[in-house]
Amino acid sequence: MIDKAVNTFDNESSDNQVIENTTNELKEAMRTFIVSKVSEEQATQYAKEQAAIDAIASLPDIENLSLEDEEVIKNARYLVNIANNDSNIVNLNKLIALEEKLQELKSKDSKDTEESDVNKDEQNNDNKSNESLPKTGHLIDSNILVSLSLILIVFGIALLFINKKRQNI
Repeated sequence: MIDKAVNTFDNESSDNQVIENTTNELKEAMRTFIVSKVSEEQATQYAKEQAAIDAIASLPDIENLSLEDEEVIKNARYLVNIANNDSNIVNLNKLIALEEKLQELKSKDSKDTEESDVNKDEQNNDNKSNESLPKTGHLIDSNILVSLSLILIVFGIALLFINKKRQNI
């Protein structure tokens, strides 16, 4: 489409109507591209979030939690981290409660109190590092960039058109 627009502007015999039609076609192509790209990104993000929600939903209730459930809890946390947007994980509180309960079970199971203290320190460090991570996954920044590129392309086409007009005078 861009090649067609450039050829139209380079062609000295192009009249104003052809140039206007080509400009409109180019604008429409850019709009279609923007909508399809944002939709793909949103669908991918939604799939990640839904996988995390489903994984948490399949976890046992807190009353039925045992040390054998540690791997499935870690897998659910991994999926939440991949989704990278905690605000959309509606059942995240369940995962957090299970993680805390699992740590309690691990502490009770431990016979060596020194080893138990090390695990608590590691848990505190993990929680602190997770709290300091930025929330990401929003499409606002990419939308701004795509809009800016569309504006620049339109201005570029306008400049080509103006330059073409000046050469004809």
